[in-house]
Amino acid sequence: VVDPYDSGRFVVDELMLRGWPIVAVRSNSQVRESLNSTWDPSAFERTIVHSGDVLGTARSLREGLKRPIAVVAGSEPGAELADALAEVLSLRGNGTALSRCRRDKFFMQER
Repeated sequence: VVDPYDSGRFVVDELMLRGWPIVAVRSNSQVRESLNSTWDPSAFERTIVHSGDVLGTARSLREGLKRPIAVVAGSEPGAELADALAEVLSLRGNGTALSRCRRDKFFMQER
């Protein structure tokens, strides 16, 4: 789950109820306090902090005991990274062609 903050914690709760192992991917280490206050690292098998290198983050995800089967955005700031990781990992997803539109409503309207 990329940026599992705010309402994204409900996605995490649902995955936990279903018994899925979860890895948190934080799109960066600097998170607004309002979002950081909703962060609970105990829900995750591990946490990866993205450093700007999508291939490197994908490699880190593959290094776990289990192969990732899905990448989802836990909150709006993680949408572009979730799209990119799903694409690089050859997982089902939105693709990256319209990622900017999902993140920026101006571009969504312009499309």
